[in-house]
Amino acid sequence: MKKFRLLCTSCVCACVLLPSTRTNASVVYNYTGNNYDIVLGGGYDTSMRIEGNLELASALAPLLSNAVVAPVTFSFSDGINTITETAAGTASFTFSTDSFGNIVAWDLFVDTPWPAPTNVGDTKSSISSVFATGVSRDTAMIETCTAVSSGVCFAPVVTNSAIAETAGAWTVVPIPATVWLFGSGLLGLIGVTRRKKAA
Repeated sequence: MKKFRLLCTSCVCACVLLPSTRTNASVVYNYTGNNYDIVLGGGYDTSMRIEGNLELASALAPLLSNAVVAPVTFSFSDGINTITETAAGTASFTFSTDSFGNIVAWDLFVDTPWPAPTNVGDTKSSISSVFATGVSRDTAMIETCTAVSSGVCFAPVVTNSAIAETAGAWTVVPIPATVWLFGSGLLGLIGVTRRKKAA
């Protein structure tokens, strides 16, 4: 009975602390683009789009203006290739937010590096999304190396590309740390209840 009361107290404490710790929790921002309007060079098609997500250590602050952010993790797909933080060459993320912290403008770019050493025929991919005043576009691109000097490609050619002429939208998925504490408390309660029934 004492264990049961202790677990109940833990769950209540977790519920009380939840609002105060939420601001320090990591947050995942999901991006869903619109289907491509323009496809060049094959590979891509108009049923594809840019999709992805990035995890930040905390939610974006209100009233940001072209603020550069560094995600904990990210993953973006153009329908053919997926680029993550472990396989990216370049990665840049810039956001503007309103007074509630909602994303109102952004500029993201991720690409894969050229293989090292680079050979003729090697490829690299890039994914970008821009939404700002007068600009709204998603772009996916595959470049192929056509000439190499000292192991470095100096003549890349765009062989496949796709464009959505209207950028998509972001959704937010908060991950409060105390949710895990609350969940473990509930599991403990279930375990105690089952033990009492078995006895």
